[in-house]
Amino acid sequence: MPVGWTNTELSSHGSRIGGYSHPDGKIEFLLPPGTYSLNPYGESLHGRRLEVTIPAGQSTFEMKPIELKASALATLKGKPAPEFVNVMGWIGKPVKLADLKGQFVLVDFWGYWCGPCVYAMPVLIELHEKFHDKGLTVVGVHQDIDGDVDTVAKFDEMNATHVKDVWKGKKLPFPNALVSGKREGEGDDRRVGGTPRLYGIMGYPTTVLIDREGKVVGQFHARDIKAATAEVEKLLTAKKE
Repeated sequence: MPVGWTNTELSSHGSRIGGYSHPDGKIEFLLPPGTYSLNPYGESLHGRRLEVTIPAGQSTFEMKPIELKASALATLKGKPAPEFVNVMGWIGKPVKLADLKGQFVLVDFWGYWCGPCVYAMPVLIELHEKFHDKGLTVVGVHQDIDGDVDTVAKFDEMNATHVKDVWKGKKLPFPNALVSGKREGEGDDRRVGGTPRLYGIMGYPTTVLIDREGKVVGQFHARDIKAATAEVEKLLTAKKE
């Protein structure tokens, strides 16, 4: 499986001092001798923290490859998309992915507390308006902080400012599953449970593309309306196999 984009955070004495991104998992830093903390992680990889000591008297220091576990989303590619679980409520009509076969589906994992999620939402609203009757369905999975948004009224309350200031007065026109942000597990494996865990969601927003057969394609990266429209049009005009 290709590694894809990776990011590495560099810390010293508990403070972040740098970062590095690369499309193929490469890490390079220019550092003085000393002990540092690295936190490599990727689009399709779980992160892990490790210490590295740069010895004195060396012009270069090469580390051994760092092994990272593949995310659940990476292992889902080409497989049937999991159904939504542990849903506390729905904004709009409840959705089953099995009922959407024959269409492309964008499942957007987001939360009212996430600025990039809120500001990306107008793109999804416009995609819904352009393509919902042409073979594309958009479904939101709204994750709260700790089980605090489980009704339509609470959802509307938390998003009232977004509707007014960011979404140009539009409420979300597509279904949204309400899921809890409570964490499960221990240590490095302590993550949000339910649907986000099934999909291996590690950052927000994350939009997952599901094909006409109901199988996971991977992340849908287009975040501006021009690129997103072009990508959806390409999908919808491709010949069915």
